Amino acid sequence: MQKSLYDIAVKMRSGEEREALELLSTFEPVIHKYGRLLDGEDTKQDLKLHLLKTARKMPLERLTEKNNKIIFSYLAKSLKYEFIRLSKKNSRMIEIEQAFEIKNVADEAAMNSEIELLEMMGVLTTQEAFVIECIYINDLSATELSQYMKISRQAVNQTKMRALEKIKCLYFGYEKEKRKPSDSVQ
Repeated sequence: MQKSLYDIAVKMRSGEEREALELLSTFEPVIHKYGRLLDGEDTKQDLKLHLLKTARKMPLERLTEKNNKIIFSYLAKSLKYEFIRLSKKNSRMIEIEQAFEIKNVADEAAMNSEIELLEMMGVLTTQEAFVIECIYINDLSATELSQYMKISRQAVNQTKMRALEKIKCLYFGYEKEKRKPSDSVQ
């Protein structure tokens, strides 16, 4: 004959290990169900630990009836609430991990673009690199840049076009076709 849950809970409070194992075996299907639904590391162990703590802290003296149905209901609800708490915790962890992964991808893309920018700037002269940086990174107009550098706007545009041509050659691997003097005059 199976012992009542009340007797098991009373003996557990006095430190009986056998009673704790019997309680765990009684709630094994519920623990297995919630552990499978959570699908996290150590969730079954967390639920078992919570069950044992709840059984030890259960207010036995306030129970009006000491039958199995009331005690089982009390412990089952406690497991259910612990399952809800753990599932919320796991969902927050997943959200944090996903945000971290997105940030890592964005950081990697930014780093790759910085490396490409440094690679591009390596083939340019100092003046060409300065013009490209001011126009495309700092968002200055050719007129503003010409006033700052004290050169003509046309000189800024020529420097920019020369730099862009070098960058095209770097990325697309072709040389600019040079005009022959005979091509322009016919």
